Amino acid sequence: MQKFFCLFILLLAGALSAAGTAPRLNEFGALELDGTSWLVTFVNKSWTAFSYDGRWRDAVFHRREGGTDSAAFRVTIPDFPAGELKLALTPEGESFRYRADVSFTEPAELASLSLETRLPVKEYAGNTLKIDGKPFMLPREEQKGLIVHRRAAMLEIPARNGWISLRGDFELHIQDNRAYKLPSYTVRIRLTPGFGRITAASLALTVRCGEGKGIPLDLRRVVNAGFADDVAGDGKGGWTDQGPENDLRMLTPGRQVMKGITFDVIDPAKNGGRSCIMLAGGARPDFPYSAVCEVPENVSGTTLYLLHAIAWPGPQVGSVKVTYRDGSADTFEVRGGREVGNWWAPVSCSNGEVVWAAENVLAYVGLFRSRFALRPLPVARVEFRSARKSVWGIVGATVSDWEAPRSEVAPYFIVAGDEWREIPFYKEIEKGSILDFSDTLDAPAGKYGPLVRRGDKLVFRDRPETPVRFYGTNISGTSFYLDKAQADRFADRMAACGFNQIRIHHHDEPLTDTVSTRLQPERMDQLEYLIAALKKRGIYVSTDLYVSRVPGRGEIPEFPDRVIAYGEYKGLFWIMDSVFENWKEYCRAFLNHVNPYTGLALKDDPVLISINIINEGNIDKTAEASPLVREHYRKAYLEWLAAKKLREPDDRDGRQRLFSAFLLETYRRRSRQMVEFVREQGVTCILADSNMLTGPMLSVMRSGYDFVDNHVYWAGPSGTYDVPSACSQRSAVSHGTSPDEIFLTRLFGKPFSVSEFDFCKPNVFRAEGPLMMASYAGLQGWDMLCQFAWSHWNGDITKDLVANHFNIANDCVKALSNQLGAALFRSGSVRPAPAALVTVIGSADGLIAGQEYSMSLSRLGRVVRLGGIVGNGTDDPMKSLPPDTVALIDTGDNFPEYRGKLPVLDARRKGNDFLAKLKALRVVPDDLIDLDSGRLDGANGQIFSNTRKQTFSVLTPECEAFILPSGENWSGKFWQVRNLKGRGVFAALSRDGRPLAESRRILLFHLTDTQAFKAKFSSPEMTLIERWGQLPHMAAAGTAEVSFPAGEGAELYALDTAGRRLAPVPLTLREGRVSARLNVFNPFGQTMLYELVRK
Repeated sequence: MQKFFCLFILLLAGALSAAGTAPRLNEFGALELDGTSWLVTFVNKSWTAFSYDGRWRDAVFHRREGGTDSAAFRVTIPDFPAGELKLALTPEGESFRYRADVSFTEPAELASLSLETRLPVKEYAGNTLKIDGKPFMLPREEQKGLIVHRRAAMLEIPARNGWISLRGDFELHIQDNRAYKLPSYTVRIRLTPGFGRITAASLALTVRCGEGKGIPLDLRRVVNAGFADDVAGDGKGGWTDQGPENDLRMLTPGRQVMKGITFDVIDPAKNGGRSCIMLAGGARPDFPYSAVCEVPENVSGTTLYLLHAIAWPGPQVGSVKVTYRDGSADTFEVRGGREVGNWWAPVSCSNGEVVWAAENVLAYVGLFRSRFALRPLPVARVEFRSARKSVWGIVGATVSDWEAPRSEVAPYFIVAGDEWREIPFYKEIEKGSILDFSDTLDAPAGKYGPLVRRGDKLVFRDRPETPVRFYGTNISGTSFYLDKAQADRFADRMAACGFNQIRIHHHDEPLTDTVSTRLQPERMDQLEYLIAALKKRGIYVSTDLYVSRVPGRGEIPEFPDRVIAYGEYKGLFWIMDSVFENWKEYCRAFLNHVNPYTGLALKDDPVLISINIINEGNIDKTAEASPLVREHYRKAYLEWLAAKKLREPDDRDGRQRLFSAFLLETYRRRSRQMVEFVREQGVTCILADSNMLTGPMLSVMRSGYDFVDNHVYWAGPSGTYDVPSACSQRSAVSHGTSPDEIFLTRLFGKPFSVSEFDFCKPNVFRAEGPLMMASYAGLQGWDMLCQFAWSHWNGDITKDLVANHFNIANDCVKALSNQLGAALFRSGSVRPAPAALVTVIGSADGLIAGQEYSMSLSRLGRVVRLGGIVGNGTDDPMKSLPPDTVALIDTGDNFPEYRGKLPVLDARRKGNDFLAKLKALRVVPDDLIDLDSGRLDGANGQIFSNTRKQTFSVLTPECEAFILPSGENWSGKFWQVRNLKGRGVFAALSRDGRPLAESRRILLFHLTDTQAFKAKFSSPEMTLIERWGQLPHMAAAGTAEVSFPAGEGAELYALDTAGRRLAPVPLTLREGRVSARLNVFNPFGQTMLYELVRK
């Protein structure tokens, strides 16, 4: 899961996009200083850095009183004693007084304790800081380690809107991180003391943010056009004279600081309608070709900054001539792509940084800031002269002696061009088309009786010899607020996707009345009609008995005047009987309500296949939900100690283990009660709980249920579902924790489910996710996969919208990739690995709640089946080993005494060498793992991946699928793919039940990426999305050459996203094979799907 230092980077990314220069403490306790974010950071002896994560945020109080910001956190760092961090920011005139105090209950061994920030290399390389008034230039070339290590009283840093200063008496470190593959410098101000055995430490600073510097030149007499243009091409100007949909009217006039430099943006309403200089180019030859600005006396500086842009761009733009008062002059050439660029979809260049961006009706637009070095002489005049090629627009000019931060980073926009083009995304799939997978469902749901567990597999009661797999999606929130026609169309779409399971999620809050245990009849009717519609089409449902329902005031007797948030409810559920009774009252109403469209209550309907009792309600996490919850847990814990006549240990490890024992006993007691209650209601479907995270204690807790369930995400949002949002742009093939981090969740002997997974938007690799999940789930022998989510409200289903991070409903490539994932997983054609590695937990004694398995250990699940068994402390757990066990894993969690013949992999110490250890055991073929080349193949002989090349493939008789970067190729038994442009997911899927070699109807996938038109990212790296954009959907470019056996009368058709044929694709016959060129962009429209017909 996310670690402290990851959130540090995400907080920094969020801060860099924020506006405003006043210092403040944000809700995470970060000191925000004009686009930089400073965090108190703890570094242990192993040089692992820790800052704030969710567990800290839960513990924060944050106040603003009398202008003072203050915050306090409980310090909860692994292997550290308990501690507290207090922060305060108090105004003092034009400055602010910042103070940080850290205390521990016992000495903590620290390599470093400091307030620190990271400055991006792209913005700060070559820029000058001031340390005690003396300039210090950050190196352009990489320098290893510390580049500053000294005492200091003042530090000045150029910032986005001016400068920041920090004064005090401190030890200053500046480190170049490029040697560690991080494109940044770390500025570190140590607390006192700043390292060693620390019980208490503090830091006091005076901080200030200053305004941007410079003398804006007055262009009022020389400007010749306004920003707005009412009539296109009338020769009267108004920016580029392209009409009201394509002008610059959204630019706000007045003095504006743009990344540290002040420009005077002229108000046309106060200057005769004129606000900018527009100089002639080939498309606008009637514009003037020069303009001269006379400069008043006593204006001098080291740099002339220009705010400008070009239209109809080309390399020749013009020149700037600066004449000094002594008669001398300097002339600077202005070139397109060097000093300035196109105002449409602007991209920074070497001396042209995009400092302002907005959007008009047609596109994202922007202005560039260029700098020209001046001699230290007073300036007399500035002349702008066009080369009469590009149209040149000049908005402002400023003379300054301040060196503003230089950045090559510019916003990146999704607009039509060589890389992106429109692709229609249809709500409904054409019935009977090759994309319609409804023929793979066995309707109605429940025709073979209820789903039952048979060992570690799921079967239907009346068809016990046939294991069944489920693949589907979640509908969340108010998604079920549909009328009957809408519900039927939605059920048809789910069937056409080939989904045989829908998880109804986050439904309890929108389903209930002002009294949270009382159902709303109208809403219940909508939900029950939808369930009936799904059942009719062969689609089963699963659900939760608590997700996010919030009791009204007084519903919980102990809190007559307080609303209990759903996180608090989950925590209190385990220790307060009144909350448990409230839950039971809701469950009775929900489970026993008779569906008028099926004639059955949900508890009696075989359409219901599984229940997660409390969603993501892990007791060790929810016990920390809020100060109120922690107070009640502390009281319950002390009562438990008294009842057992125990004393709280003095040492930290002893306290952790004893408190964990209390949590486990508390959980088990309530678990027995809630399972007993659910069964008393007549529920027969399989049950699970604690469906979040992985670790030894959780394995013990999960061992008491019918099946095991967990959740996993890749490239999820950074703490907010809104924008701006930092986002990973890495592929899970080589860098992934998904699905790796949940491999060790599975308990052998029980079915396994993933009721939530997603590879989130805007990650450009997310099309890979469903293929990887389906493949590795097959390798592991899992039973259920459920993507999160199709939708969060009914509008996602009924309207054409752009996507958020999760929703399939409005994400073209995610919808198509999940159809591929569903077909592959449900077919069962990916065989389980014939070798199992097993963690063994002999008993629960002494386990620590919250401890997780090593990620590098979990990565073994890409090769072999991985999971655990849990003993009860008396019986021999080894009797429960799977018959294909090839090795045991000792994680140090009560591994029993073992004298058998199986090798034991020692995982008691976390590390990154477990693949090498597995290879050394020689229990799987040696060629599956090659650490040097990056090869990491599945033991089933069907999955092949290379983490260095970022390639992946899965080969079954009915499906051959590849993930290929541009320039890579792969050959299966049926087809070959040579990827020429764009990273792609390629799949050939038989659609007539025959193996590919014999199939007459084959669906081909060529998936790249889709984003929304005008989606805005902070840079071309797309690691910070600032706006989701608008319709239409845009497809990323991709080109590949494919070939396959000729067959007789082969025909290939490009398809739209509804499965309809768009156009035939030419085929070339050569040496018994047919080849074709697949292009996402085509004259007939964009496509990612093809139908291959062979007679």
